[in-house]
Amino acid sequence: MVRRRALLAVVVLSVTLLSVVLGLTIWLRLPRYKAPEYEKMTPRVSGVTLSNRSVPLYGRLEITASVEAAVANPFDPADIEVNAVFTSPSGRTLQVPAFYFQGFTRKLVDDKEALEPSGAPTWIVRFTPMELGEYAVRLTVNDGGLEASSDIYGFEVAQSTNRGFLQLDKDDFRYLKFDNGEPAFLIGHNVCWYGSHGTYDYDAWFTKMAENGESLTRIWMAPWAFAIEWKKLGFYDQEEAWKLDYVIGLAEKLRIYAILCLINHGQFSTSVNPNWDENPYNARNSGPLSRPDEFWTNLDASRLFKNRLRYVVARWGYSPSILAWEFWNEAELTDNYNSVVAADWHREMGRYLRQIDPYGHLVSTSFANPSYDDAVWKLDAIDFTQIHSYGERDMVKEFPNMVKSRLGSFKKPVLLAEFASDWRWADSPDYLKDPDGVEVHDGIWATALSGSASTAMLWWWDNYVDPYGLYYHFKALSSFLQGISLPGLRPLNASWQAAHGDLRVLGLQNSTMALVWVKNGEHNWPNVVNNATIGEVADARLRIEGLAPGMYRVEWWNTYSGSVEKVEERLNEGALELSVERLSRDLALRVFLSSSMRGT
Repeated sequence: MVRRRALLAVVVLSVTLLSVVLGLTIWLRLPRYKAPEYEKMTPRVSGVTLSNRSVPLYGRLEITASVEAAVANPFDPADIEVNAVFTSPSGRTLQVPAFYFQGFTRKLVDDKEALEPSGAPTWIVRFTPMELGEYAVRLTVNDGGLEASSDIYGFEVAQSTNRGFLQLDKDDFRYLKFDNGEPAFLIGHNVCWYGSHGTYDYDAWFTKMAENGESLTRIWMAPWAFAIEWKKLGFYDQEEAWKLDYVIGLAEKLRIYAILCLINHGQFSTSVNPNWDENPYNARNSGPLSRPDEFWTNLDASRLFKNRLRYVVARWGYSPSILAWEFWNEAELTDNYNSVVAADWHREMGRYLRQIDPYGHLVSTSFANPSYDDAVWKLDAIDFTQIHSYGERDMVKEFPNMVKSRLGSFKKPVLLAEFASDWRWADSPDYLKDPDGVEVHDGIWATALSGSASTAMLWWWDNYVDPYGLYYHFKALSSFLQGISLPGLRPLNASWQAAHGDLRVLGLQNSTMALVWVKNGEHNWPNVVNNATIGEVADARLRIEGLAPGMYRVEWWNTYSGSVEKVEERLNEGALELSVERLSRDLALRVFLSSSMRGT
């Protein structure tokens, strides 16, 4: 029995081995499947065209090129990276990213802007030279490790009257200056997005602003206007990008400088002006984030946002009309805001911007609460602080104190970048009861003469400043400051009193000049909108200390018309004394030394 079982086992094993051998033989003789081999396309750069071979200093050079490569996403530098490598006259090498571009033409259709594609997509480099002399440039492309470059092209940079980019004034940390050394004090208000007319709205707004001495605004890359990464994550909306091209180009022509805000809080909020449900970063929209607050720490989100920063710098970094990159509008209104995490994020993104921006644009961010956020403001990556203030009633008192506090805390320029006496846009907001723009008037004068780097920037542009025709307030202040350099001036050293009324005085001075704003404190926004009885200031006396002895020219300015109403010569033998008989609203003084008493 045992032998029979053993014999059977041997037979079974033999049959099994034979089957395996036969099967293996047949398998080896069968035609073998071979995965198809895809041969990568060697990239090529061709058709390189320079817009000009002679470029003015701080002018714009545009290079177009055709790039032949097999890519899935032209906006992802991991897929394809195109750069221009410039050699400056001094031998400095600058790498400027190129960007994928589709042109458009615009027209109004049924009173709304409509865009139509114009030409084929192409690659563009925009460059602003900052040195005089001969430059050389070549284009490079990296397509997944395969590289190619163009021929080398030359162009000359000639002298110009262009002022260059705005930068920090190293001699007076409160202010900004241009590359050519010209001091900058900026006057303006918010014009953050367009209405139904699209870019045609900016034709009207910017023209009126420029005609009235304005030089500053803010623009948001918001979901409803100018956001390039809202429809599809990692891909950039060419229509919205073209609109921003147009607006920045118009700003350049009119010498208007824009703070470009890259993210509004609602994009990552579920409670305050929420846009999270539509956000392409949302996992429900195939994005990488399950919650809005993950944006601050998620590695995929960081990579995607850095890609967007690279595109933003490539497309608009060339422009001196970009005053600054503003990371966030009111960052703490996002879900579960954490100061430590936000500071880390701002530090990382600020450093990255420094690396990729060859022009060194200023960098900032913003918060809704004026007391936020010291941890962010202290960062070296943040160049200036911003204040948003709503609901202030006595701007003449509050705004100078805000500016003074910020300057003392951070030793950086301060911009009061949003303000309004009433934050509501509906339900009969009180600012509409102020048709003469007292809040505009008081806000810009109170900041201009308190050490701010710009005027306070009113928020309500399309439903208040423009329809009420309030641009003349900016014109008056601009006229008053014409020819004046504010850096180096110190707070006014003065005393004052009045026989009757609430007299306020604010100003700046040095030893030979003073700028003074004299204000009736009762003529304020609450009294105006409530139709209160406003008493006059009577028999006021003003005494200015710290001026060198001598004869002074005193100009008395109407702050609403922007005109000089009276000029007088006054002798200063220790303190300059001035008097105001009656004051219903306010006035301004420009005081200049006309002849010195030294040596007498």
